[in-house]
Amino acid sequence: MKKNKWTFKALGLSVLFFALGLGFHHLKAEEVESTGIAEGDEIAVSKDSDAKYQESKKAMEKAGGEAKRVVGAWYIAGGAGTGFVGANDGFVNPGGPITVNTNFSTVLGVLGGYHWLDTETHLAWTVEAEAAYIGTGHYLSLPSMNTALNIGAFMVNGTVGYHIGNFEPYVGFGVGAVVVNAEVASANIGTNWAFAFQPIAGVRYFITAHWLAAAQFEWIWTDTLSGYNIGATQVTIGHAMIPLGLLAIGYAF
Repeated sequence: MKKNKWTFKALGLSVLFFALGLGFHHLKAEEVESTGIAEGDEIAVSKDSDAKYQESKKAMEKAGGEAKRVVGAWYIAGGAGTGFVGANDGFVNPGGPITVNTNFSTVLGVLGGYHWLDTETHLAWTVEAEAAYIGTGHYLSLPSMNTALNIGAFMVNGTVGYHIGNFEPYVGFGVGAVVVNAEVASANIGTNWAFAFQPIAGVRYFITAHWLAAAQFEWIWTDTLSGYNIGATQVTIGHAMIPLGLLAIGYAF
């Protein structure tokens, strides 16, 4: 009787282990089927996968670096200097040739535009608008007449420079117009516009990330200005030449 009791116990344990084994095998089969990988299969990993990843990473870093290679900012600047005005092929009708005397005067200017810098080549470019008042103190050589000229210039300039430390020497060119108002014996005889262009040379100094100083030389050449009238006398100012220098302080946004 005792022997039969142990026989039933052994048989029960065998059935239990067999059931557990079937359950484990069933779960393993479901797991393999859900992953799509057959039992016994191996996952092959390419030996150069890491190298390709590193290449892709470097390419992305390079692309990001190139995107940040050219940096730019808007800026505005104001300055003062002096100009030296002259014109030697004007005339009056009736009459004869006249000149505009060469005389120094105070110049006030405002400039604003956009500045680009290539951090790899150190080349820099600007496109800017400029307005300058080339004060009074310029006179026509009309005999026995007290004359005065007020001159303004409005230009669009482009420059290219080379960035060295905090310094940036540059050259450029501008086109635009000058406006000249003329007075004779305190009477206004007309205001006229003429096409103008100018070569430019200067240097910028970047004081901080936002503040900069500049010294700029310009030589404005104008077309003929006509349409001034003193009674029946017509006055023409021919091809004025205006070399001027500005010292400016600017702020980059």
